[in-house]
Amino acid sequence: MKVSKVGRCTRNFDEALRTLDGDSIGCMLDIGCGTGRTLHLLERFKNAKRIGLDIDLRELKQAKTKCTAVAGSGSHLPFADNLFDLVVEFHTFHHIDNYAKAIKEVSRCLRKGGHFLMVEAVNDNPIFRFLRNMHPIARKMPIESNFLYRELIDTLMRNGFAVKSEKRFGIMFEFAIGGLPHVPFFVRRLTSAIDGGLERVFGTKYCASCVVLAQKR
Repeated sequence: MKVSKVGRCTRNFDEALRTLDGDSIGCMLDIGCGTGRTLHLLERFKNAKRIGLDIDLRELKQAKTKCTAVAGSGSHLPFADNLFDLVVEFHTFHHIDNYAKAIKEVSRCLRKGGHFLMVEAVNDNPIFRFLRNMHPIARKMPIESNFLYRELIDTLMRNGFAVKSEKRFGIMFEFAIGGLPHVPFFVRRLTSAIDGGLERVFGTKYCASCVVLAQKR
């Protein structure tokens, strides 16, 4: 799948990955990898060992064709300290009961100087707060953690991270279709354009999505 034909979350995730030095990454972890939906974006790190983690054993069977697949929860990572050079998660931590504990676990397993890339939904948008539990994704995977963008950044900093880059986006439309399968490309382009216009007018304070690249101090 071409990155140019996916949603803004995936495009921004890919842009953040491109800022990293691939030669410095020997081992990486994808928390909540599912079937391996974002693992193709990690293929540029050709010399790195890729590990995917998820609690869904059925989805892990598919992920095994793309990486080393491990069953487990983000709040209790079954890995040694200081193991990874890169940890990523894509809309996973709001499905974990204690997202702050999951961030602490990432810090434990990440070596000093290693990177943590998050794509997350935040609760700064009042419309999003009202509608998010009605989203089809929430029926399959309940929302366990609600947090504001500033709370997320503060939690990262308390757990030994420095934020290298951050981007907020999606005021009204992106979250409504972002997790739906088989959405036509022109619909994604249209909603992205509308959101971009709203962000230029109102700023990013009420955006419902964010991409944060942090580095362990």
